[in-house]
Amino acid sequence: MAHQWQFEFGTPSRAGYHNEEWSKKMQSIGLMPSHNGKPGGKKTGQNMSDYVISGSFFEQSYNQLVAENCIVTWYDRIILSSNLAEPIKAKLEEEIKQIQIDGGNESKLKEKELIINALSKIEIIQMKPAGNNGDKNKKKYTCPGCDNNVWGKPKLNLICGDCLKKFELNDI
Repeated sequence: MAHQWQFEFGTPSRAGYHNEEWSKKMQSIGLMPSHNGKPGGKKTGQNMSDYVISGSFFEQSYNQLVAENCIVTWYDRIILSSNLAEPIKAKLEEEIKQIQIDGGNESKLKEKELIINALSKIEIIQMKPAGNNGDKNKKKYTCPGCDNNVWGKPKLNLICGDCLKKFELNDI
């Protein structure tokens, strides 16, 4: 979201570079940029990670959402099928057991339980493939006068703008 903010209201750097403006925005919402994902890492650079700033707005908001048992759902082109979700749930359940054995952190326990709950509610949906939406009906047309090519629906009536000849359908 900080990237989107910078695109809309700031001054983005070259592709992939995270500049000081982006870094300050991240910090203002409670995420510390770090080139290595650890405290003390560089705050700007090409490949960046981040971590939550203790006591920040981000951490307070997250804790409030966890306390309210909030679950955010979204759809993505990459769908996590139920057979992929099961091993993740099993791993989380083992982590919960270990936290309980260690007499561990209640917020970590609740976080893992929320994830398991969300995974159990995953809906498998069919999404259209990215790209040309699977359109296999496009045909290639070639101008007999100047060999220009175009692609389009079958049965188009196309005239070349360069030599004014009618494009011919290529049955390749």
